[in-house]
Amino acid sequence: MKSFSKTRRHIIKTSLAIPLLANLPLVSANQAGDFLVSAELYQEIFNVYGSQADYIVASNILTIRAPDIAENGQVVPISILGERDLVSSVAVFAEKNIKPLIGVFKFKPGSDLAMRLRARISRTSDIYIIAQTDQGLQGVKKEVKVTIGCGGA
Repeated sequence: MKSFSKTRRHIIKTSLAIPLLANLPLVSANQAGDFLVSAELYQEIFNVYGSQADYIVASNILTIRAPDIAENGQVVPISILGERDLVSSVAVFAEKNIKPLIGVFKFKPGSDLAMRLRARISRTSDIYIIAQTDQGLQGVKKEVKVTIGCGGA
């Protein structure tokens, strides 16, 4: 009778663990890359780039400039710089915004990647820049602390 109760306990424990594992927050470690994003942000990146979102690597060709502390979350200046002729599109995300996607920008072949934009950031958040290159998706991030304005947390 002991073996039956051990087996039954094992089955019960396993059946309870499966739904818990299914609800774990997914963190995409990107099988080929080293650029980690949250599950919610991964879904947004997937909506823009499809299955390429599984393979994002940390970029050495992109530079993001944004203030460390933004006094006004309504208007946060962001500059993106990159090497010529390597980037075909750039997507900008603010992780903690209600809608994280700020914008997707496409570039003609041969153009320099040098752009500025002003984004609304609801609270302290990481800003992610995901670029589509010939080698796949590459990303950079920078934390921006928002003190007042759009929520300030």
